[in-house]
Amino acid sequence: MIRVLKSEEPKELAQKGYSCDEVKQALLDDQYEKCYLCERHTDLDYEVEHLESQHGATAKINKWENLFLACKY
Repeated sequence: MIRVLKSEEPKELAQKGYSCDEVKQALLDDQYEKCYLCERHTDLDYEVEHLESQHGATAKINKWENLFLACKY
């Protein structure tokens, strides 16, 4: 698992949610385009994952500190 230093939360997160392009790009930049679990380069094959499940913590769905990129592998 890589150490991720989060940048400032993108303004678009509150308006558009975690799946918008600006949020994905910020996550790619923060994680050096790597999966936070296996450290593979994500290229175009990745998903936005929630560290704490969105099913049990709906209040954290769009919380910046809860969002990470993971490869589909």
